[in-house]
Order: sequence, then C-alpha cells, then structure tokens
Amino acid sequence: MICLAFAYRTPLSLLQRFRSDAATPRTLLHNNETLSNLYLDYIEKLGRIPVNTRSYMDTIENRKIAEERRRRPTITIGANLRISSGFSEEEDEETEEDEEEEAPSWVRRAMARKSNVEKVSESGMFRVEGDSSLYNFTRIGGYHGIKKELMQVVDMMNHPGNYTQYNVRIPRGVLLEGPPGNGKTLLAKCFAGEAKSNFIRCSGAEFNEKYIGVGSSRLRELFKLATDNQPAVLFIDEFDAIGRKRGDDASGGERDTTLNQLLTLMDGFESLGNVLVMGATNRVDILDPAATRPGRFDKIIHVPNPDIDTRREILDIHIKNKPIEVPSDDLVKMTTGFSGAMIENLLNEAILTGIRNFSLPVSRETVETIRQRMVFGVSLGKRNITANTLRRIAVHEAGHLINALATRYYEKPVKITIDTTDARSLGMTIFEKEDVDDGILIRDYLDEKIRVLLGGRAAEEIVFGYSMSSGSVADLQSAFQLIKKMMLEFGMGEHVVYPFLSEEYKKRIDDEMYRYVEASYKKSKDVLRKNGALLNLIVDQLLDRKTLNQQEITLLLKTIPLSTEYNQSIL
Repeated sequence: MICLAFAYRTPLSLLQRFRSDAATPRTLLHNNETLSNLYLDYIEKLGRIPVNTRSYMDTIENRKIAEERRRRPTITIGANLRISSGFSEEEDEETEEDEEEEAPSWVRRAMARKSNVEKVSESGMFRVEGDSSLYNFTRIGGYHGIKKELMQVVDMMNHPGNYTQYNVRIPRGVLLEGPPGNGKTLLAKCFAGEAKSNFIRCSGAEFNEKYIGVGSSRLRELFKLATDNQPAVLFIDEFDAIGRKRGDDASGGERDTTLNQLLTLMDGFESLGNVLVMGATNRVDILDPAATRPGRFDKIIHVPNPDIDTRREILDIHIKNKPIEVPSDDLVKMTTGFSGAMIENLLNEAILTGIRNFSLPVSRETVETIRQRMVFGVSLGKRNITANTLRRIAVHEAGHLINALATRYYEKPVKITIDTTDARSLGMTIFEKEDVDDGILIRDYLDEKIRVLLGGRAAEEIVFGYSMSSGSVADLQSAFQLIKKMMLEFGMGEHVVYPFLSEEYKKRIDDEMYRYVEASYKKSKDVLRKNGALLNLIVDQLLDRKTLNQQEITLLLKTIPLSTEYNQSIL
C-alpha cells in the first residue's frame, strides 16, 4: 500500500526508477498490474509514452514469447532444422496467439494507444477525434442548400488548384449560426468526414479563465495541434463564449486578451495551411465584428429550424425501427416549428412511453400527449380542483376557442383541453402553426390575436358577471405587451411616430392604448354573445370529455354553426 501511494502521488519518481537500469523497478512494474495501471494512467495524462517505456513494452512481449518457446521440448535434426515436439503448425500459431493475449493488460493498453499519441496537444487538453470519415452528409436530413454550400468548401480544400487559377481565395473560416438543436455540431463533423480531414473539437468556454494569458496560451496550443495534423477542421462550439464583443474599457481583461489572440491567429498574415476553422453559435448578434469579418469567417451560414421537406427527411432518419402508427405526413404537420433535436426527442419519448405502458406500437394519441408535454410541460400529479373552478376554466378556454374560430388571419385551433396535468396552466387552447414564415406581421393578424387573448376574460364576464377570476392574468399581460409594440415599435397607432419624451405624449399613448383595448374587448364579447348556445355546448363537452380535438370541434360546429353576422363589422 505504501508503494502504491508513493507511485500515485509522485509518479515522476516512479518514472525515474523505471528508466534506470536496475531490474527491481521493472520487475515490480511488470508483475504488479495495479501499480502498472497507475503508471499507465500517469503517462496517459502526460500525453505521451516515454521512448524507454515503448521499447520496454516491446522487450517484455518479445522476451516472454521467446521464454515460452524455449520451454518446449525440441528434437534437433541436422544443423539447421529444429522441430517442436507435440505441436503442429496450427497449434503453434494458436499458442502464440494465446501467449500474446496473456501479456499484461497495461502493455496491451499502452500499445493500443501508441498510434494516437501524436494526435494530442502538449497539455493533453485538446485531441484529434477518431475517424471522422465515418460521418458524412447522409447522416443529416434535409438542409440541402447548406450542404451544397459546404460541399463546395470541401472541394476547395481538396482541389485548391481549380479555384486559385481564377484568383479565388480559399475560405479560412465558416460560422454556423441559428437556433439550438438543429445540428450545427453534426454539420461540422460531417463536413470533416466529407473532406477526409482530421476533426478537432473544443468549446469556447474552455478558454475563459481567471488569469490573463491562460486562454491565449490554450489557443496557441490548439492551433498548433491543428497545423501539425493537416488537413484539419478546427471546430469551436459556443463561439460566443470567446467571440463576444469586447468591452469599452481600455484595460480589457482575460476574455478580451483571448479574443485578441484568436483574431491574430486568424488574421491571414500567418498561413494556417490546410486548416479550416468552424464555429457554431446561437447568438451571432453579440459577436465582435472583428471576429466575423471576411478574412476570418468568410462564410456565415444560418441554420434555421427545419422546413416541411427537411422535417420529413429528419423523421425518415429517426423513425427507423420505431413502431409508430402515425402517417408520415401527420408527423410532419405535428412537428411544425420544432427543431431537429425536438423531432428526435418526440419520437424517442413516444417509444419510451409505449414501452413503459406496454402499448406498442405507439398510437397517435400517445404522440400528441408527448408533443403537448414538450411544448407546455407536465406536472407529476393532478391538482385538487373544485367543480366550480373547473367550470370557470372550461368557460375561459371556450371563450378563446370561439374567438379564434371567428378569425380570418389568426391560426386555427386544433385542440382545447382543461386537463390539469399541465405544469403551467389549468387549461389551454392549442393552435395550428402555419408552415410559412413571412417575417412580417400585418395589423389584421395582430388585431385578431388580441381579441383571442381577451376572449377568455370576456367569456368569464358574460357567464359569471361580476364574479370573475384571476385566471386571465397571463392573457392580459401578453395583450398589453403586444399593444405597446404595435403603438411604439410597429407604427400601427393613430400616429406613426410617438416621441414619448414628454409627459404630454405619454398621456396620449396611454389614452390611445386604453381606447384600443376597450374596442378589442367589446368586439370579443360581441362574438361570444352572438354564439351563446355554442359557448354553452363547448363548455358542457369540455366538462364531460376534458379534451376536444380538431375533429370533435368540427362536429360541434355542425351541431350549432358559428354565427357570422358580426363578420362585416369586426373583421
């Protein structure tokens, strides 16, 4: 135990003993596997296997085989012929294989690492990852435009002569930006596989340290590892941790010093050879302009949430061997607005739920439940709610539903529920998102959205009169924030611009917002009064079934059609 503690706490002394010519340390290291493993862990952290250690491992293995062969009884015939007695050639080969397997485990472990020793940085903090050729763009569904752009960069790395003849500069860096969960890291690794390049991955947070100079030193070490293992793709994940805008103070700090070192390494004065720097971030808006300028990151590629075609291809990849009884087109529609990671998680959680409940193959209801849990959260238990409160919740949600059905531009409702297993609210009305992102909002859409938000409060007032509840607090806050943006930012008020620097203008803005809210609330109540019978029917059905899907809502509308007498004056 004393020897083991000594070897673990002071491995350098053990190394000195190991390098000496004395036989005792080597015999101790060879016969004691626990001590050998401690020594091997040390030299692994050291980042290299000493030369004497390599030669010793070879010597140990060769001597053991030679010693076993000398123990075999032999018959000598003539001067140059030795025949092993009792062993055929096949048995002899098998015996040699067994002897190799009987070598100490620490020898076999170290020999297996010899090929990768040169692909670790000096401190051992960064390393070249395994065979990146196993990854290619076939692992990624959709995003064909992005893959086409990156494939041209691959061709420029592998065949630079085809571009330099046109005086074209090969990109030094590619920055992938976009919302999380859409495969930016996987794109980078598959890019390295397509380029048949070494792949070195790190995080921007690894360069943030308390002491000035540490991050810069690590960057130099990282770039040296990349240049020593060309061709290489150097990928920095969470690039905003290192590339954030520098501060206004002249003194700077560790983060500013680290960023300055990165800018120097990528400024183009010193060639990086066949090394491409790739970065990934969710916050391109906070990056320093000097880091994202052409010449450092020549290409900034936006990786958005998948569109309908990309979602279909992602589903085709992740649905393999998963027993899910939902048509592919329905899954594509259900995952509108999802990221790639959310799509994969939806299918994974659906299968886990099916296994847990012994309900494989997975039904549409299970997938819908998992989708609802991902979007709205889930509580581990039901709340104890009185019948009166449950009726209030049903009235509130029915008010949202009827106002949404009466809109022309707003999303159509696909589900309404008063199921109390949700972690955020007692009830909800779910709308179907359009698979189109125009990038702009029209006033008609915003007017209808505000009326839908106020519909729950309006329904409570119509049914319960003065005895209203606090359940509308989130709806009122959302409506107020939206109206404020419409007036002050979108230019949708009575005046295009509001200075709001004087008390007079603040009062005008308050008055206009008040008039707008009152008008919208009046229209929302008007819709509900015109459809009082439908409101009562929906409330009764909710109390009975707890949840109504799109098909059930359609059947209710056939029983009592939605009144459209107000459309000319409201829409």
